[in-house]
Amino acid sequence: MKEKEISGQASSVIIDGIKVPTMTTEFISANCLEIQVGTTGKMGGDTGHGGRTYLRIKSTASSDLRSRVVANGEHYDFDRACGTNQVEIILGGDTELDTFFDCMQYAADVLGQYTAGVMEYQPSRMEIRQMNFCEYINELCKLYRATGKLKGSSDIRDRHHVTGISQQQFFECDLHRATGYVGREFTDQLYESILDTNCGPLPIYHE
Repeated sequence: MKEKEISGQASSVIIDGIKVPTMTTEFISANCLEIQVGTTGKMGGDTGHGGRTYLRIKSTASSDLRSRVVANGEHYDFDRACGTNQVEIILGGDTELDTFFDCMQYAADVLGQYTAGVMEYQPSRMEIRQMNFCEYINELCKLYRATGKLKGSSDIRDRHHVTGISQQQFFECDLHRATGYVGREFTDQLYESILDTNCGPLPIYHE
């Protein structure tokens, strides 16, 4: 069976001294939730054999996230007043991986009747180029402000995978002509900033 391709950032967590490979991604709407999930896979038996499964849900913006834990018959509520912003679940053992997966699948089936979900946002190739170019310009500005030179700008260009601008374009603030990404208003602000003997803050370019 062909493995399903899963997007996200590969990482890991350490649980009981055991490294658990995980994947992390974020879902963005009026609120934003980040999920990190992973498992060692089956290790041959119960928790003593080293199998671990991990799930973390974190509010990264504007989420009403709450949790309730029952331990030894006692209820512990963590509501909005507690400032709850992250919930983690850890299970040990092989069958726990199976049953936890079944629980998550059941939850997805039930909730899926009420929502189509929020697809993970994937920027277009043009948006990625634009973001890289913005970061490149910002870093060039910081370099020039710090050193008065553009020595090392080729390393910055290569790091952001962009077609670099000439020093003349930079000094003349013709950035809007470089690749069509940077507007005239920003270049005017940058020009004033370069000539600012009081070393005020550099303008930050963003879309």
